[in-house]
Amino acid sequence: MMYLVLWCVLATWCSRAFAAENCGGHLTAERGVIQTPDFPRPFRVPIACRWVIDSSLQPRPSSIVVYLTQLFVTTGISFTEYAYYEADSTFQLEPKVLMTVNDENAALVSTVSTSRNFLVIEFAMDRLEGNHLRALDGLLDVYGLNITYNMHVGSGKIPDYSCTAAKCSLLGHCYAAIDFSSFWCSCFPGFSGPNCREGPLCLPDTNICQNNASCRQLGANDAVCECLPGYTGLQCHRRLPPSDCKDEAKCTKQCRYDVSKENYCSCERYGATVAQDMSHFECTIRLVNISNIGDSTRPLEIKLQKQLVKYLKGANLHKLEDAKVLNITSGGEVRFHFVSSKDSGSRVREMLMQMVEKARLGNFTLNPTQFSFNQEPTLLLQDVTLNRKDSKVRVGESFRFTCHAQGSSRIQFRWFKDGAPVNGSIAIRNISVTTGPEDTSERRKSFLLVSNAHPLDEGDYTCQVFDWGVQQCKSVRLSVIQPLQVKVSPMSSTVQKGSNLTMRCFTSNKPGRRKLGYNWTKNKALFPMVPGLIFWEDLYPDGSILKLRNIQKGGVYTCQAADGVWSGEASGRLDVLDRLLVGSRCPAEGPWPPASPGLQAQAQCPRGYTGIATRLCLLIEPGKGRWQVPDFSKCVSHHTTTITNNFIRLTLGYEGTTARATVFEIASWLGGRTKVHPGEAEPLVSLLANVLDYLNTTKDMPELVNTTPNFITAVSSLLLRNASIINQQ
Repeated sequence: MMYLVLWCVLATWCSRAFAAENCGGHLTAERGVIQTPDFPRPFRVPIACRWVIDSSLQPRPSSIVVYLTQLFVTTGISFTEYAYYEADSTFQLEPKVLMTVNDENAALVSTVSTSRNFLVIEFAMDRLEGNHLRALDGLLDVYGLNITYNMHVGSGKIPDYSCTAAKCSLLGHCYAAIDFSSFWCSCFPGFSGPNCREGPLCLPDTNICQNNASCRQLGANDAVCECLPGYTGLQCHRRLPPSDCKDEAKCTKQCRYDVSKENYCSCERYGATVAQDMSHFECTIRLVNISNIGDSTRPLEIKLQKQLVKYLKGANLHKLEDAKVLNITSGGEVRFHFVSSKDSGSRVREMLMQMVEKARLGNFTLNPTQFSFNQEPTLLLQDVTLNRKDSKVRVGESFRFTCHAQGSSRIQFRWFKDGAPVNGSIAIRNISVTTGPEDTSERRKSFLLVSNAHPLDEGDYTCQVFDWGVQQCKSVRLSVIQPLQVKVSPMSSTVQKGSNLTMRCFTSNKPGRRKLGYNWTKNKALFPMVPGLIFWEDLYPDGSILKLRNIQKGGVYTCQAADGVWSGEASGRLDVLDRLLVGSRCPAEGPWPPASPGLQAQAQCPRGYTGIATRLCLLIEPGKGRWQVPDFSKCVSHHTTTITNNFIRLTLGYEGTTARATVFEIASWLGGRTKVHPGEAEPLVSLLANVLDYLNTTKDMPELVNTTPNFITAVSSLLLRNASIINQQ
């Protein structure tokens, strides 16, 4: 592994900033290197260093810039500027601390600069463990710092074009040219691209980012999505509301109502902002002498509509929209409607009554005694609320959404979850949609009540309201507090007494981008950190490593992760053998660590799967263990997970698939597989059983009949693959 070495070629401007036995010094050269002893290897502790960068001897006024190219310490170092500084004196003028390094800014800040003549860097540390930047896999064993400084002539703004460990995605080292004219990231094997951002988690078949977001690998186990404008969320899957919208109701958009569920709520992209001061007017009048209408009323509707619009426009209404004759009965009753300003109600009523009393509308004769008038508010979806603080609910709890909207008596509500219609009739739990009465503010309510929250309830819930051919929608996001999916590697290991081992811990379903808190226990009990023997360190961007040295006893080590209300844990078993018994172990083989006879080794499932694979080591003859057939029955492929989750959503009350479609997907997937891992099909057997239970619970006999052929095909495919099922169920 390469590390930055800046060769000092001109003694007049370059000085070494450390000595083999100690560190620190008074630096007056125009540029130089600041290192801890033996960088990047461990150094002796306790240690205390002070570097004084002095630009007072430069021929022209200069700013001091320190580039934190390889800053691997996360504590114990500070940067302070002075107007004047004497190292061995108390005579120091105007000190100001520019930066104190901590575990939050160590990998993020790239430069520290000052226009003063003196910049003092103080570094002190009493132990190495737990005080250094750690990231999988190339930054697990680096210590100290290797940073550079330069005296920049002039007082203008200094451009920041340098790099850091974080800017190199924790997947490469930041290097500088000898004259500081350029900086670059030298990527670790397997990673490439600008800032080493391209890796195996950002390939087309593994990229989790949506809506054309840019995928960036950050460390060996994490990928982050950089969203395009207008999107947010860990996967850039959610559209942001308008940023200039201070009053949510005034930013509601409206568009024509599309009966199809597939094209619901397209108003954000194609709709127009809703006016707040409008009313819907519906009126009825009766024509006289219409015996000559004939079979079709269409020509009459067109003529009558033109006369009505002409009459209404003659009243100089502030606004007039959507004027239309709705229908004409055989008895001559005409029903028409239009939209105008709310304040025009009295004037419109009076004007229409005058028209009826005169019994004339253009060349049409009206019945002066028949007239009805109704004014109702136009459609306005005001808000969608959730009866949970911070929009979070725990697994098993109930929750309720409320949608408030104003509109006519014909207003209707529909609910969607992540684009799928909510349908309580297909659920095997209590989920219902009810409508509340109109309140004093002309608002109508719709309630979505859900019992027994499930992790798959997490998502965006949309209330759709439609009235008089137009629709409006608003969404609220629900987060379901669920156990963190913590993973420990290796999950099991057998080592010789006196060996060393490093255990890694990370979480695959972080609720946000904040760093989690990690802790370790042994056999369910806390244990002290012993420098040099047993200690743990935080990983960046997230995770923890436990380092065991000179191991004497085994045990079960548990990694616990937490972030507020979220928590989870996972364990790894360590077995220790005397030197004489080591030869009886089943040797390491692929993902399988060495294991003692009689023990079951555990390993992460192959790429493309989630879960835990197991393999038994048996003593076949004295002093010799042999591996048995591995068991992948707890490994679930990503494709199987998708099929399973879609079916679970169906049972929760969200449309999107059917029992028949679920079984068809299982049969199709099995039919396309030429090779399966031992036991791999067992999750599919469980899924088929759940589908059958669902059909029996819902008593949907037509669906059961339609699903049966696919059931037979799926079961036949399972029977043709003997190794796909290895456990009795």
